[in-house]
Amino acid sequence: MKSVTETLPMPRPKKYVLLDEQDRSFLYHLKERYRKGGALSNAERQHLSNLRQRALMFLQELSLLARELPEEQQAQIFTEKTVQPFVHNLLGKDLKEETRTDRHFWLAKRFIQEAIPICAEHLPPKISAYPNLLYGKFVEVLQLIAAISPNDKVTHRRKEKED
Repeated sequence: MKSVTETLPMPRPKKYVLLDEQDRSFLYHLKERYRKGGALSNAERQHLSNLRQRALMFLQELSLLARELPEEQQAQIFTEKTVQPFVHNLLGKDLKEETRTDRHFWLAKRFIQEAIPICAEHLPPKISAYPNLLYGKFVEVLQLIAAISPNDKVTHRRKEKED
């Protein structure tokens, strides 16, 4: 006698995407709308609110995967090829300096603050033999980042340059 799982076809996995075609069109429309200025309609504000909520949930789910998946599975997901474009855009690497916001600098600073101790753990013995020199260089990098974005407050627009 066949088991239930042998007789019933397995459903195809649902394709999960954060943004569907309607969302992508909306983002292009929104970019143009912000460029021109003016108030958003109630429907546009609601669509943005929904996108933010989905994005926040998506980030929480990615964090869960990064924490719980075995390393061999993470190595297939979180690769330089897949993560680099996200980090590149998150930090506004292609933006002109005057259009980067404090948020971009704050995120870059946080990446560096998180990365330095991890990198220090994996130094080759030749370099790690000079811990004071290395520690001094790490501190210099952190001081440089602090000087670029002196506060940890995230703002949406960069302060106007003083004449």
